[in-house]
Amino acid sequence: MRSLLDIVPFIHEKGIVHLDIRIPNVLLYGERMTLIDFGLAARLGEPSLLEIGPGEELIRRRTVAITSDLYAIGHFLLFMLYSTFESNDGQEDSTIGWEEELSVTR
Repeated sequence: MRSLLDIVPFIHEKGIVHLDIRIPNVLLYGERMTLIDFGLAARLGEPSLLEIGPGEELIRRRTVAITSDLYAIGHFLLFMLYSTFESNDGQEDSTIGWEEELSVTR
């Protein structure tokens, strides 16, 4: 996450918002991380040319603003945490949210 959080502010300083930060677009080569696929990227301050469908999450991820990339990084982190999660009782309970299942510490 620290490597990703070094890359993203760098592109933001160049006036670009990635708008598609997710697992397939983050490559790790040993210690080196690369963010790829700038096909949805946009310049800060420009209106979005993307067709945004209904749904608050999609709007948060596709609005041309730094917060969109930060929102995507949050989802990325949750995926990384959840991909190693194992239930204590071996049962999955879809009524329990991630906040109750995962122990997130600093």
